[in-house]
Amino acid sequence: MTSLLMKLIICPVAVLVADMVLPNVNFDNVAQALTLGFILAVAGVVLEYFLLRRETFWSSTILDVGASFVIIYFVAGLFPRAEVTFLGAAITAVAIGVTEYFQHLYLIKHGFAEKV
Repeated sequence: MTSLLMKLIICPVAVLVADMVLPNVNFDNVAQALTLGFILAVAGVVLEYFLLRRETFWSSTILDVGASFVIIYFVAGLFPRAEVTFLGAAITAVAIGVTEYFQHLYLIKHGFAEKV
């Protein structure tokens, strides 16, 4: 639950910031960016549930970056008048990956990543 709450805030904000800052990430409206952010949050929680452990910290973080890239690049294409280039998706995915790094550290340190 902690992971989901963090991601539901961080992922949409990261996509919105990318939309405002990067010239190659353009959404037609805020709802499109927020929707993509929520999709990224749910996908990230699912990946963490199955993969994140102390031993898989780096592989889980790298996989999150890869999954974020694929989701950003292809889902953004489904929105009318949204334009996200390959480079824009890559930069946004890396930015989300940086936030994932710190989230994973927090989750592992506080025992939220351990499976019963």
